[in-house]
Amino acid sequence: MMSLRKPLFIVFEGIDGSGKSTACAETEKALLLAGESVVRLAEPTKGMHGNRIRQLLSQPVKPDPDLMLELFIKDREEDVASNISPNLASGAVVLLDRYYFSNAAYQGASGLSFKRILSLNERFGFPKPDRVYLFDLDPKVALERISARNLDRAEENDAFEKGPFLEDVRALYRQMADESFVIVDAFRTVEETLSVILDDIRRSFTDV
Repeated sequence: MMSLRKPLFIVFEGIDGSGKSTACAETEKALLLAGESVVRLAEPTKGMHGNRIRQLLSQPVKPDPDLMLELFIKDREEDVASNISPNLASGAVVLLDRYYFSNAAYQGASGLSFKRILSLNERFGFPKPDRVYLFDLDPKVALERISARNLDRAEENDAFEKGPFLEDVRALYRQMADESFVIVDAFRTVEETLSVILDDIRRSFTDV
């Protein structure tokens, strides 16, 4: 891979079970092997607000969407100030598993305006990604993956892991996709998906 234009901010989005987290980790490995300076992050973070978010998400009943949005904004403020902005300023490639597009999709499907959520995040001045990889997958397939994963981990599905709800989330993700998005067919293998991502990075973010 030729030298990347940096700083570079790449976000991985999609419904649960779409494979975005695996793709984010595999992209990090590939870029590190190519000699790039890479930082991989995830939201919610492991900070105070992030831990509260995970606690609420683990409950069988969907939490209040306004409360969730407030917590995500607070968690993101800390993440941007402590992790995202400093690493971008240092010239790194920042890979982020979920960002404010997740809020717009999930809290939007819970009754809030996804456009208002996007606008709110923009007003806070959070950095805009150079690329968003949106992992698009039939929720039925995603739920099958989640069930298999949770059996292995002895976990239970959370309140958001319901077919009709994930259909709404998927639709909102597609509505918000702009020119910074690349929609990835998440039914592909990990190897095929990684190839799509790396090919796009080479074409879009390398100096000729």
